Amino acid sequence: IRTSRLVAGVTIESDNGPGDGIVARSSFHMLEHHGERQRLFGGRYTHRLRRADGTLRIRSKRVDLTNCDAALEVIETFI
Repeated sequence: IRTSRLVAGVTIESDNGPGDGIVARSSFHMLEHHGERQRLFGGRYTHRLRRADGTLRIRSKRVDLTNCDAALEVIETFI
């Protein structure tokens, strides 16, 4: 499986929760190529970050697909 991602429209804001968290939001398009098949996904990412030991760490990541109400095959996620 090969994938290509385009991330744009990144916004950064302060988290209203406790501590000094940050919320990063962005739009994405992802093309997945597997064998003879290609699929295209799009949507929004929301990352909640926290400061730890002088660096930023991902506290949570949310993906909202544009076509979330459609019937979709299994989506594989690689870390």
